Amino acid sequence: MKQLTRNTIEFREYFLCICLLYIFAGFIPLSATAQNYKQTIRGMIFDRESQKPLTGVNISCETCKPAVGCASDSLGRFEMKVSVGRHVFSFTHVGYNSGTISNVEVGTGKVVILDVPLEERVYQANEISVRAENTRAINPVATVSVRSLKSQDASRYAGGYFDPSRMAANFPGVASGNSDDSNELVIRGNSPRGVLWRIEGIEIPNPNHFSSGQGATGGGYSSVSTNVLSGFDFFTGSFPAEYGNAYSGVLDLFLRKGNTENYEIAGGISVLGVEFSAEGPLDKEKGNSFMFDYRHADFSVLTKYNIIDDENLGIPPKTTDWAGKSSFKTAKAGTFDFFCIGGGSTAGDIASAGPEELSQGYDMDEFSERHSMSVVGVKQSMVLPDNKTYMRNTAAFTYDFNSNQNSIIDTSFHRTTTYYDYYEYMAFRFASLFNHKFNARHSFRFGGTFNYLWGDLFAHRLNNLAVYDTLMDTRDSGWHASGFIQWKYQTGRQLEVSPGLHFLASGINHEFLVEPRINLLLHLPKDQSLSFGSGIHSRIEPFSVYNYRVKISNTERAALNKGIKTTKAFHVTLGYNKNLGNHFRFGSEIYFQYLFDVPVNKNDNSLYSVLNLSYGLPDVTLENKGYGMNKGVELTLEKLFSDNYFFLVTASLFDSKYKTGSDVWYNTFYNTNYVLNVVGGKEFAMGRHRQNTFGLKIRGLFRGGFRYTPVSMEESVKKNKLVYDISKTYENKLPAFRRIDFGISYRLNKQKLAWTFMADIQNVMNIENILKRRFYLLNHQVATRDTKSFGMIPVFTVKIEKKIKP
Repeated sequence: MKQLTRNTIEFREYFLCICLLYIFAGFIPLSATAQNYKQTIRGMIFDRESQKPLTGVNISCETCKPAVGCASDSLGRFEMKVSVGRHVFSFTHVGYNSGTISNVEVGTGKVVILDVPLEERVYQANEISVRAENTRAINPVATVSVRSLKSQDASRYAGGYFDPSRMAANFPGVASGNSDDSNELVIRGNSPRGVLWRIEGIEIPNPNHFSSGQGATGGGYSSVSTNVLSGFDFFTGSFPAEYGNAYSGVLDLFLRKGNTENYEIAGGISVLGVEFSAEGPLDKEKGNSFMFDYRHADFSVLTKYNIIDDENLGIPPKTTDWAGKSSFKTAKAGTFDFFCIGGGSTAGDIASAGPEELSQGYDMDEFSERHSMSVVGVKQSMVLPDNKTYMRNTAAFTYDFNSNQNSIIDTSFHRTTTYYDYYEYMAFRFASLFNHKFNARHSFRFGGTFNYLWGDLFAHRLNNLAVYDTLMDTRDSGWHASGFIQWKYQTGRQLEVSPGLHFLASGINHEFLVEPRINLLLHLPKDQSLSFGSGIHSRIEPFSVYNYRVKISNTERAALNKGIKTTKAFHVTLGYNKNLGNHFRFGSEIYFQYLFDVPVNKNDNSLYSVLNLSYGLPDVTLENKGYGMNKGVELTLEKLFSDNYFFLVTASLFDSKYKTGSDVWYNTFYNTNYVLNVVGGKEFAMGRHRQNTFGLKIRGLFRGGFRYTPVSMEESVKKNKLVYDISKTYENKLPAFRRIDFGISYRLNKQKLAWTFMADIQNVMNIENILKRRFYLLNHQVATRDTKSFGMIPVFTVKIEKKIKP
């Protein structure tokens, strides 16, 4: 207790020093700012469908005083200088719908690059004004259950930590995993196992540090920082035909290109670690460039000051990640982008060193975990000479490694390994896409993917007979491929129809599927629109599930799940959106999802279903005879960033059920029934020329608790062992989950140099949410033990950006 008190006092002193630094920084601009700093805005404007550069587009800065404008050149490029601050840019071109991009943060240390797609009008009289934050996704045929996010959005969300998953968790129908240290995405009551990650057009393994386990799509936080992304599309249902191997959600990431004119460096330091990035031209005349980012994090500070509980973290977590991209333009073969992402993480715990503690029977456990992933690839993209056809080809090698070891220490300090596994996966992946625009009304796209995987898988566990059970020990390989075709048609009434087909062929489980999809968007008068999406979606089980050796007797195990087929889902979504004026927007969606061919226990008396897992390997014989059903309504009220503030409020009401071999429907583990997200921020211009920015941001998450199955008290006492009441499977709920995140920032703009001071405080109210409830017998009575969240976690960061003359 004395140690805890001393550490708490030390942390308060540390926190006070940080606050004083922020206060001191606030006075700097009063005397230091002596001139009106400006920064370069450059980019390219192109046709959304064909990717053809657009010449003569008028660009204007609506918030600049006096007004600033320019026009795009013959290659669709534009460049202008504007004063630092937050700005709104508009884009107009004859025959195209106008576009607006707001919330563009312009600072002295970094050139801002904007790539802007415009959509051709079918009829001149029916112009549609489009705003970037609530408009079409990067994918031109996506119309429903999709949100397009820019990398600059990350700084607006409290508790976001520049993590794509934590950004996505702010949107309707989405809840984070059942822990403050998890970025898993529970979408519309579905398991996180149904989420697909893509980057540069290819499927990638789970890109998160501290992956929860086999099949997981989340972890502690992303190894791909939003600082290296140009943006990404986030889908929550009814995906277009291009996307396969997912039934819950899709995160489609795109790496940004480096500055083609100036060299820039940036560095940051926080209580977690350091970050460094660099970018610049490789050949200014040809427009070649590079970008690289490196991060290292060490949680020792947080454990030292008891900011996070170190009881189970004797070895503080450490992570390293990196990302890079080099772009080369050619005369006839288009642009080649060489890219890489990767990262690694370690964590663990050690038993108590003292024999007295060990003799009392606690803190005898040790564990260690290691995770790493990497992607190395090349992407070719080009517009064909007809200026109507766009093609993209991506080839990549992916690597994924996970290892866990659990041990126990006896009073003689003898260590016994109770569990050990390692999973090493390699894959070659290829993806291709062709898009042809016939005219303003008709466009057609098709493409496909091929994935060849091979891996080394091993796991064993010490059983009650002090003998190791070999759960997995194999080297295996397999492939799966997909193809798609999609047509987009726009009528004179501003109705967009996008029917398509997705094809899946898998050599892993010998399955071939044809999945029809359709998306519609109807523009109505008074800035209203209706959207509709429907289709069938499926996902292959993790490679390790097919190779897991299921227990068939006390001494035998066998790989009985080789033939398990995909989980399939039928989605229907209807949406309504209305721009309310003054940058306000209202949106709503209702949806229904019917899941079938779900792997469940072959034993009809069991209620086991993979729909209740976020990770892990089933130690049962599976059969595709399960079902699931999700239905709900989502409401959104949004104030886009203007007048130096924004907010986003989303409310979701839903019901998530499943069944196995019987006709009885049960709640899923994820059936929390409601989710409420509230996000907002306000910025204040400071300094003599109001060129520095002080920002406040807040986020609130409120949802029902995850489910659990209660214990039958009478039967458990009678039999002197835990007996669960399976007739009430997942009927009980944990207490409601509540968390409020808060952040403050201060950006100081100097000539060619910018300082940013940030404090991001997760769970600022220090609410210890109950994450899991366990039951055990104590003195012939049933008792409970609750696992609680970390509580408040503050992260302080100082970042510097500098532009260097070429």
